[in-house]
Amino acid sequence: VSCSHDGYKRLKGLPIHNRSWVLSDGKLVVQDLVDGAFESAKAYFHFHPNIKVVQFGEQKWELYLPAKQRVVRLEALEGFAKIEPSFFSPEFGVRIPTMSLTIEFRDIHKTALEISW
Repeated sequence: VSCSHDGYKRLKGLPIHNRSWVLSDGKLVVQDLVDGAFESAKAYFHFHPNIKVVQFGEQKWELYLPAKQRVVRLEALEGFAKIEPSFFSPEFGVRIPTMSLTIEFRDIHKTALEISW
């Protein structure tokens, strides 16, 4: 499945964001591609506050439910990824601290994240 939008066309370089999802046995790969020039871009993956994020390798993380059972593994296949503080907003005016995975587009215009279980 893939889609795109031109919500950033007001920016210099008229970038178009494309995202695709490829599902196979035991994994999902999410790929982001930006067509057009840009100075910087990031793909964001936000986590619910109850999810514990644990790094277990370079560009690799595990996600745990409150009961400490492993849910899924994440691996950034393309781009530079890191975990950053962010907020979860369950309703208007409410912000709960949480974490997000951000993947920075570098010299190439794409990022890829593998989610496996």
